Amino acid sequence: ITAEQKKKEEEKQKAAKDAATREIKKRNLAAKQRIADAQNARQQEISRLFKQAKSKLATKEFNAAISDAQKIINSPETGWITKWRAKRLLNKSQKGLRQNNIDKLKTNMKNKLWKFIDDKGTFTSDTAHQINTLYFPLCNSTSLASFENFSRYFSILNIVVY
Repeated sequence: ITAEQKKKEEEKQKAAKDAATREIKKRNLAAKQRIADAQNARQQEISRLFKQAKSKLATKEFNAAISDAQKIINSPETGWITKWRAKRLLNKSQKGLRQNNIDKLKTNMKNKLWKFIDDKGTFTSDTAHQINTLYFPLCNSTSLASFENFSRYFSILNIVVY
């Protein structure tokens, strides 16, 4: 083998090695890009969930807001600031849900237990069969107990007073 052939053979090997190195770098770059794209997609999903949860809270859809906030908190890709903000959102949603339930109970009690029909205290109860106990203050206008009058009134209605 001549020196010229050796030189051509070395150049071919060097070119092949350079081509292989470029291909490896190209594949590594593509892999890094796919990882970055996947991470970016997860961050966008978390951002979308956070905006959606805030919107659900604003429209008083508390259960949906709680669900979205919990997804954000449970995600391993979520940063600490976003987790903290999601926990605040979760607490606000839970508080709103509790308040909403209390308001419903108050509304149901106002509308369903009894209805006063005059200024003397006469009332009707359309749902008396659903009520186990009712509390009536046993006082007259001078704040003295008037159990006797109370008993007399309910004996007329055939209600037992204990």
